[in-house]
Amino acid sequence: MIGISGDPEGVALLHAAASGDVGAVRALVWHASDLANQGQVTPDRALVFAEPFARMAAVKGDSSDQLMLAYVVSLLAEVARGEGRDTDAVCLQAEYIALLNDLADQGNETASTQLSVSGGDLDPRALKLANQLSGPTPPSPKTETVH
Repeated sequence: MIGISGDPEGVALLHAAASGDVGAVRALVWHASDLANQGQVTPDRALVFAEPFARMAAVKGDSSDQLMLAYVVSLLAEVARGEGRDTDAVCLQAEYIALLNDLADQGNETASTQLSVSGGDLDPRALKLANQLSGPTPPSPKTETVH
């Protein structure tokens, strides 16, 4: 963890997020970014902290949260590539592409634009894998009441 215990704002956000506040979950992603921008943590450490919160926000939030997750995943792919972790970078870039593809298929213009802008910079292996990842969202699991 980032060492959030000495960070009153972070602690408050964690408590709110743990209580189901999607806005707080979203704010934790931006809070990690702020800490990196202020030089309190390294950017890669901020991303590792932000990723699970971006994923939670994407599940519970709206398309802007899904775009935020795509952005975080794209940055993680860049970090992986910079560290020489090619397989991780390809997998993360594929996830980024799949997230944007799914949003674009739902009519999200920002995702469509980002895909067209990124087109030439995308690894062909990631494109192939993204096609396997993209697709209709699976139905939510049904909960059954046990009597």
